[in-house]
Amino acid sequence: MGQSSSTENGVCSKPACVHTASSMMQNMAHNWEQLDPCTDFYEMACGGFRERMGTEFARVGEHIIQKHVNNVIREVIERPYKEAAEYHDIMIRNNIDEQNHQMLQRDYQSCMNTEAREKAGRAPLIKLLDDLAEVWPINLDEVDDTTSFSDSGRQHLQNAIIFLEKLGISSFRTVKQSGQLAVAFPNPFDPVVPFHAVSYPKPLLKDPSKAKDDAAKISKLFVAGFFPGGKNMSESQAESLAKEVVAFDNEISSRVTVGQTEAGAILQANPELGNMAGVEVLSFDELADLAPTLGLDKVLTFFGPVDSTPDSILVSSPSVFSNVSALVEATPKVVIQGWMISKIVFEFADEVTDDTLAQLLPDPTGDYYRPFEKCLLHTDGTLRWILDRYFVSATYTDAMRETVAKMTTNVQSAIVKRFSELDWMSDEVKAQATAKAQQMLHSIGFPTENPDLRSPNSLAAYYQDLNITDDYFSNVLAGRLNNLRTAYATIGKPSARDRWLTSAHEYGASYYPLSNTIFINAGFTQTPTFHSDLPSYALYGGLGVVIGHEITHGFDVNGKKHDERGALRNWWDSTSTAAFEEKAECFVDQFNKFQVPIPDGKVANVSGLNTLGENIADAGGLSASFKAWKALSDGEKNNKNLPGLENFTHEQLFFLSWANNWCAVIDPASSQQLVLTDNHAPDSYRIIGGAQNSREFKEAWNCPVKEPTCELF
Repeated sequence: MGQSSSTENGVCSKPACVHTASSMMQNMAHNWEQLDPCTDFYEMACGGFRERMGTEFARVGEHIIQKHVNNVIREVIERPYKEAAEYHDIMIRNNIDEQNHQMLQRDYQSCMNTEAREKAGRAPLIKLLDDLAEVWPINLDEVDDTTSFSDSGRQHLQNAIIFLEKLGISSFRTVKQSGQLAVAFPNPFDPVVPFHAVSYPKPLLKDPSKAKDDAAKISKLFVAGFFPGGKNMSESQAESLAKEVVAFDNEISSRVTVGQTEAGAILQANPELGNMAGVEVLSFDELADLAPTLGLDKVLTFFGPVDSTPDSILVSSPSVFSNVSALVEATPKVVIQGWMISKIVFEFADEVTDDTLAQLLPDPTGDYYRPFEKCLLHTDGTLRWILDRYFVSATYTDAMRETVAKMTTNVQSAIVKRFSELDWMSDEVKAQATAKAQQMLHSIGFPTENPDLRSPNSLAAYYQDLNITDDYFSNVLAGRLNNLRTAYATIGKPSARDRWLTSAHEYGASYYPLSNTIFINAGFTQTPTFHSDLPSYALYGGLGVVIGHEITHGFDVNGKKHDERGALRNWWDSTSTAAFEEKAECFVDQFNKFQVPIPDGKVANVSGLNTLGENIADAGGLSASFKAWKALSDGEKNNKNLPGLENFTHEQLFFLSWANNWCAVIDPASSQQLVLTDNHAPDSYRIIGGAQNSREFKEAWNCPVKEPTCELF
């Protein structure tokens, strides 16, 4: 394909190089030599992956690397401590470490003990429903009672709301963000100061158009005894209550939608507000008065630090809470109770063994996860940071972390240099962009504070209030409550810029605009994406592009609204803004033309607007990483050739390494769902669009047109 320098540089024969080269060759189309990379690079780089995986949903990261990560964790977690400790490289070992490992094993083994779980059956879930009935006594004869709540009735309702929150279940406010419980956030206007955040009520059901089917399902659950006391209702009684429960839930959805629509209109008129559109800052007393029946203030005082009631609270569309409160006051209490019962059953259906639940509420993941992986997911939710410690111990050395940190600094420098070359940015905006990039925090690999994964004592202190037993369901509940307490403990404390919201072993990386921080997970830095022994072009083509992608997020359509501290502030002048928007529109138009197959032989168009931020980050990251690699000195570069790929130039191998991140097989049904919900372009178009937008790619493959289709950074 091009002129290589294999004789001069030699071939890398280290295991990481052999593994990565093998992966790249297996993923390439068997007829790659007959394909034109300028017009069909995705097929050239990933055609073999598609043939190997068949027609089922599959991605390199989720199915190859993450599966490998899970296998490593399984091996470490199932071994006795003395054997598991042999993996340790950068970690401290002591008696506390052994106790942490024993707690981790006990939790994991309680999940893997299928015999005990089958013996318990539905009983643990029925007990939860009975506990709810003790908090708020239920009388089915009151199904027609529409009287307003008395003071005692309000107290019962608020106690029930708190009961659900202890279980990690959102009812009339949302308590989850980014996959982890989070109740305190940086103040968008002064990120050092934390804010408590109250977001929209969370309906039980996702699609109001399926009300009839949902009501039938809930009715069958009631008839089958999933009601306090395990009492079996009559079919007519169950049908009547289920219909009212679904109608109540749909009305909540409707009122939330109104608030979200209003917030959308505010954002359209004031794009600089970003995620703050529709959000108001209320005092604690104003929160209490907003929806007295729902007791939003009482939830906060129940869980929050005794001596740290927040003065200011961020509330999404406050009118929604007033409207939902009015709805609750006009709804028979047994309907609200039925709604809460249904929430508990839906939430914990996968945690107990029961034929009725398996039929009516099947595990949405199906056979996607192997049994031990489901238990790893459970343990991740309960003892995430201890689990991560042993993964990091087994796979992640100091040298690897230093390499990633150096790469991140190099890619950041390339982006800063690129700012100075842009003719559409004013000098003032260039200076601000440079300051933001240079002050961006890099959190590499795993958390080192709150807790510090390197310290057994720090981990033990973090989980000191968590009691793990041999009973699986008890551990599920204990883990949820401990996560809730830990989250509420952050109220009133200064916001930590490097607070991790995802597990370190997860295959991923992220940028958090409110703290101007990027996170590069240890789980992402695995072969074939990363290994310290890989040639520089493979490192920067694989991991380097992802680093550049996350840094560029700081300057995309959302990131540009935040300054170097993460505060919402418009630091762009009108001329630079107009130029940005014109160039961004190119990406919108480009990706709007891409189509994916969906069921029944139809196609759906990608939304260039919904995927704009990710597409800008893809283009910026690819360009920045290439420039960072090229800027390395001869002493910094590892120029060895990958075995079997000596006929490709290093520039071409850079782009093949990049494409390997996004090889995927997406079935039509999944494509349809992803086009509607994912803010990333489909994997194939991340490669196709990325190649179209890269001058360096076109030069590497000697394409006839070198000009990128769209370009910002």
